[in-house]
Amino acid sequence: MRKTKWLALISCYCSSLLFYLFQGGRSSILLFGFLNALLLYLLLVKILGMRKLQGTRSLGTNDQQYMAGQTIKVAIGLKQRSFIPMPYMVLEDSMTRHDGQKRRFKGTVSPNLLGEVEWTYEIRGVKRGIYHFEQLDCSTYDVFGLLEYKRSLKQQSQVQVLPRIMKDVNWEQLLSGRKGQFHLQSMDRYAKESNQQSGIRDYVHGDRLSRVHWNATARTGQWKSKDFEKEAMPKGIVILDRYVPGKSAHQEDDSFEALVSISASLLQYGMQQQQLFTLLSPGKELWSSSSYHGTTGYWQSMKHLVTVEPDSEHPLSMLLQRAVLELPLGSTVMLITSDASKDMLAAATLLKQRGFAPIIFYSGSALSRNQGMGSTAANAFVYTGIPFYDLTSDTHWSAAAGGEG
Repeated sequence: MRKTKWLALISCYCSSLLFYLFQGGRSSILLFGFLNALLLYLLLVKILGMRKLQGTRSLGTNDQQYMAGQTIKVAIGLKQRSFIPMPYMVLEDSMTRHDGQKRRFKGTVSPNLLGEVEWTYEIRGVKRGIYHFEQLDCSTYDVFGLLEYKRSLKQQSQVQVLPRIMKDVNWEQLLSGRKGQFHLQSMDRYAKESNQQSGIRDYVHGDRLSRVHWNATARTGQWKSKDFEKEAMPKGIVILDRYVPGKSAHQEDDSFEALVSISASLLQYGMQQQQLFTLLSPGKELWSSSSYHGTTGYWQSMKHLVTVEPDSEHPLSMLLQRAVLELPLGSTVMLITSDASKDMLAAATLLKQRGFAPIIFYSGSALSRNQGMGSTAANAFVYTGIPFYDLTSDTHWSAAAGGEG
């Protein structure tokens, strides 16, 4: 189409030239002069119009972290360093998710007298994941609307959207309901301390005089106390079920996104209580945070949950029966699953018989919620003495998953 317009302009120019040479007269001179001025203008727009166009893209604030379901604000600023006026610009930005899904955003803006352009748009209901912004496509027409001019600016940006944290669930109440080897009451935040000193901390009212670190107090002028290592506590293991039988797009959003959010919420709660949980995520490949120490394990787990997909080929109940001997004995195993079948009940019962403390955090699909599968399964698990918590109705997961990616 663009070549066709150029050919039409050249044809008109040649015709006016022949008309000027053979016919002459005032009309031919005006027509030939007008076409010369038009072609000169079009050539200047093509050569100088968008060549010096510069732009920047900013995503919210620099230190802002996004969670699933939130809105990302994108601001684009352009500067046209040319004397050629532009009536308007059509801007098109694209965002690519880590799994290849793309979203495009288009807008029309008019530069001011200084050739500056500001364009802002919002991405609502964003899903968890890693998103890449690569290039910004700009296009415009001349003042006569004859030809289109395009230019692409490489503005690479990246944003990470964390799983949604369930703030409306009292995790302390759920976990403290588990009496025995692992329960998180307020008194258990302070495990029994060993005789091994690990450092110095600020003095807390009520500390014994034997715990005061006198050298540090004299050196700093503030009261300091000795800090001792805490004895090992029973280990908490969060296992994410990545098996979705016959999954569809709706079922994945409604069920699996909820499981990821529950896992992220438990990991965050464990970190806040200074009891970092280990994350096991069996899929096509088994991912574990057991090789990381301290808060590094938490952040690596959250990084894994950002991009995890339901790609397991076998039900979690089958994998648990195979790997029961490889789990640390005496651990509390928190199963995050949408499977409340008899096979899962048998796997949880086996864990209990082998000395583990299983806890089931269940979130089913919309179909299972309508059929009341969660309450039916809860009765079966509670009958065997295994805690079962149905979190299906605690959050609207369609909003957490966001719109189309």
